[in-house]
Amino acid sequence: MPRILLFFFVFVGIVATGQCEEVLTNIPQPKVDERVELLGIVFRLAGVEEYQSVMFKEYDDAINRHFDNFRNHPVIFAARAVRSTTGVGYNAVVNYAIHISIENGRIVFPDEDSDKTLEKLEPRWNRQAARLFAKQLDDFYVKSKFREFFEAQSEMYQKKEQQIKTLNDKINYSWFEYFFGVDNLEHFRVILTCTSESNGYAAQVNFKDGHEIFFAILGVSAPGAPYREDGFISWVVHEFSHSFCNPLVEKHLDKLKPAAERVFPFVADKMRRQAYGNPQVMLNEYLVRACEIRYLLRHEKNEEADRHIRKNRSLGFLWIEELVDLLDVYESNRDRFPTLDDFMPEIVKMQNDLVTDEYISHLGDH
Repeated sequence: MPRILLFFFVFVGIVATGQCEEVLTNIPQPKVDERVELLGIVFRLAGVEEYQSVMFKEYDDAINRHFDNFRNHPVIFAARAVRSTTGVGYNAVVNYAIHISIENGRIVFPDEDSDKTLEKLEPRWNRQAARLFAKQLDDFYVKSKFREFFEAQSEMYQKKEQQIKTLNDKINYSWFEYFFGVDNLEHFRVILTCTSESNGYAAQVNFKDGHEIFFAILGVSAPGAPYREDGFISWVVHEFSHSFCNPLVEKHLDKLKPAAERVFPFVADKMRRQAYGNPQVMLNEYLVRACEIRYLLRHEKNEEADRHIRKNRSLGFLWIEELVDLLDVYESNRDRFPTLDDFMPEIVKMQNDLVTDEYISHLGDH
């Protein structure tokens, strides 16, 4: 089905509300985070699948040399246990990492509510398991002399940070404020990790005073390895969009979920190969991927946007094109819909009007 583009009243740099979409000067700079590397290495040593990607040889060799005598440390067994019992992995690992602190050479939760906040955001970590894991992680951190290992890799980390900075600086971070109708971009962080190549994760921390920090955690390859500019930009936009889209899906889940549950069995194999194991996760990805494509269109990357639509349809996101087109209506009517939250009822209606008995019958014929 051809995509209908409604760009007649969209001018470059001006949003529908009349506000300027200015380029930000406080662009979040990519950094390697010691906590994320620590958790990544622990789950790599534990054999967790998504942390077994073939990383560049020098770093892999350094990990094996330094931590070879700690493969039977209690925290390694604990990592395997939480994986097998509650499914901790993927973003649950990095979400744990950003909720802890390293203070005076020790692993701690920074306040009495950190484990509670973690459990709310990531139910795969219950408070009791999270607290016990922190004690074991602290013992591993001290006895393995992890800080010495991390500092020994500083030159390599800095080279990677500098390489990614040249790409990251090309992202229009003001788009998030414009598109989602929010104003908290000073709380963005771009974290690089060398333990989970090609994987990307969204994560966030909520603080007592009500402010949040949003993370895009990117698994990167060896320093100097090439990156395609458009691909990298889409990757970062995708991860940060999760911080805004997931809560919107959760808020409207009761109305979105029935249609998604009807469709999910027909695309379940494709979704699960991407680690999207249930209809709600699929819905999160639908909205995030459509927003990612809207970013590309906003920045005149039409061919890249078309490629994304075709790829996503092949991955099981059957109405991605319709959702992208609908979001064009949102962008063209910001006086009526100041935020994406205001537009969510239209998304609910589109999806539910689309997923009819006839639609499901058609899926069953293929």
